[in-house]
This record gives sequence, C-alpha cells and structure tokens, in this order.
Amino acid sequence: MYHSPFAASVPHPGDPCGASLGRCALARSAGALCLLLVCVMAVMLAAVTPAISGSDLGEAWRAYGAAVKRHAPPDELLPLAQDVYDALPARPEAPKQIRTKAAAAFNLAKALEGTHSLREARTRLRESIRLFEQASGKDSLDLVDPLWELAVVESVLKDNQRIFQRLFLQLDRLLEKAGPPYAMTRIELRVDAARHLIRYGADDLAGEHLTWLEEHADLAGRQRPIVLASVALQRGLLDLGLRHYRSAARRLKRAHELFTKRFSPSDQRSLKAASYLVTALEELGRSEEATAYCQEIGRYQPPGGTMDYLPIYRTTPIYPSAAAQRGTQGYVVVSLTVTKEGRVADIKVIEGNPPGAFERAAIAAARRFRYAPRFHDGKPVDTPDVRYIFTFRLQD
Repeated sequence: MYHSPFAASVPHPGDPCGASLGRCALARSAGALCLLLVCVMAVMLAAVTPAISGSDLGEAWRAYGAAVKRHAPPDELLPLAQDVYDALPARPEAPKQIRTKAAAAFNLAKALEGTHSLREARTRLRESIRLFEQASGKDSLDLVDPLWELAVVESVLKDNQRIFQRLFLQLDRLLEKAGPPYAMTRIELRVDAARHLIRYGADDLAGEHLTWLEEHADLAGRQRPIVLASVALQRGLLDLGLRHYRSAARRLKRAHELFTKRFSPSDQRSLKAASYLVTALEELGRSEEATAYCQEIGRYQPPGGTMDYLPIYRTTPIYPSAAAQRGTQGYVVVSLTVTKEGRVADIKVIEGNPPGAFERAAIAAARRFRYAPRFHDGKPVDTPDVRYIFTFRLQD
C-alpha cells in the first residue's frame, strides 16, 4: 500500500548507502516493490463516495496490504493492486478521494513495473503525478516517489538517461524547497541516482551526482563519512568500468576503510567494497594483496553449496579461433579446488561439449579466478570439487 514518501525507513536491497544513512525514505528501484502507507484505513475509506461500496474497497485494500506484508511476488500483487484501483472512482472529486486514487495508481504502477509492464506502469505513474498535483499542489512531497519511478521507467523505455536526469532534478527541487529535514533524503536519492546511471552506462551524468555529493556531504552531519564512502565506492565502480584500475583500487580501498570503521568488517557494504577491490588489485597484478580481501570476505560470508560457489574475480575465456571460424558453440564443466588463499588448483574437466573444442580455453581462464575461501573453526581451508560452467556463445 502507498505510504507518505517520508513515513518509514525502507532500505533498498543492495544499496551501498542503504539504511546506514538513516531514513531511506522512498520506494526506489523498478524491481524493489517497496510500497508505502499514506494513512490509516479509516481515513482511506472515509475518502470514498457513497457510490462505491466501502466494504468492497476495504476488502481489496486489506488483501493487497496482507500481500505486501508477506512480500508476495509481483504477479500476485498485480491483480490485488488492480482491485484497489478499480474500486475507486475513475474521476475522483474530493481532495482526499483524489489523493487516495493517486496512491492506488502509484501502487498499481509499482506492481506493473515488477511484472515488466513498463508502458502500462508509465501510464499509471503519470496519472498518479497528475492526481497528487491536483490534490496537494505542484510542490507536494507526495510527488517525489512517482517522479522517481517515472524517471526510471521513462529512461529505460526511451533508452535515454537524460530523461532520468531531468525528472530527477524536478523531484530534487521539491526536496530542496522542503528544507533541512529532507537533506538526508536528497543525499540518499543522489546515491541511488548515481547507481542507476552507472548501471545504464551514463557515466558523465553519474559523475555529476557524485560531485554534488562530495560538495554537499556536510549536509549529512555525523553520517558524512558514510556518504563519502558511498561516493568512493561508486567512483571506484566507474573507474573499474573505464579500466582505470589504479584509481579504482585507491577509491575502493578508501570505501572499504570507511565502511569498516563505521560499521564492521562483516558489514555488507564493507564486503561489497572488498569484492570490487579484489578485481582492481588482480587487474593490477597485485594478487598477493588481493588475498587478504578474499580471506576477509570468506570469513564473514555465509557458506553455500559448491554449485553456488562463485568466484569474486573471474576472467572471460578467449574464444578459440578454430571454433569461432566454424561457428561452433558449446560449454565446459570444470571441477577445481579453492585454496585457503582463494586461489584455484587441481582443475579438471568434467564435461566438454563438443569434446575438445573449448577445454583448454576454459582451464586457462579458470586459473586466474579468485574466490572467497571457506572457513572452518575460524581458519581458511581448501575446498575441493567446486564446479564451474563455462558457456561459449557467438554473438549474432
């Protein structure tokens, strides 16, 4: 159910900033489906005209709310969100009723995003924005959530991140007008915006947000080090993408130090920075230095099965020229031992298809892998018979 954008702490999964910055106030990525609560149910039903059955709306809302609480998948949420939306007037008139319809349109849009129905989601988001403006004015903070979601959806549909930037700056102006109480929300959204833009290859636009964060980090007060750590992490990722490994290593090491100091070595933000740092160090040929970070990750990472045991750092096999010339595709399954240093030993081919085509390329790539070693009684140990599948596919 929709909530006032700033009512609760809702950390975004995988956010390098996350709840560490305090109030993660908004439902932020298209896949997150973090849906918020405007007000109590009694107020929602009071906004409905007598022409609508209050019991029908109440039943629909309760069913939807229960599904959200149990983290139901998007395909289950969608019909429930649709029921709430349909139970409300198509053209609401009273301000509370208009705001309720705006909230229902937003929730329906989020469910549509979760099922990858982006065009339909865009329609409902535009409706939500129009209704919130009608009910609360063009400077209302109710607009922040739908503007964020519309920025994401429009930028993906049109493959144009400048659309995202334009809509983001619109919502940022609303937060700026709202004053100091929303400074942290502005910071959190800037971090999310940078991450979104990096994901879609808009490095220059992402850099603008990171520069803003560096210049305005003092707004975070005591949480300033976390903001700077998040910026260092994002800049390190940009450098990795550009193959600027030396500056990437410097920034990622800084992010790791700041996160570890503020939280602990076992904190997910610290471990994320460490994993990217392993990549930068391996690319620089500083493999011995990378070992300490591999072991740190292994110490705090919960163990899984050997089939789910994936490398922190991997290299792409070189496609054999003979296979490429013949248009041959296939796969290789290898078994390997992950040593206590997180290196690879005892590589054996379990299966190659077609036989003899790709085995040597797979073995050569596997030799450079780095893993987080498993721990037993507080010490790193060798893990035998870890499986990895190399897939060889030619691009169209």
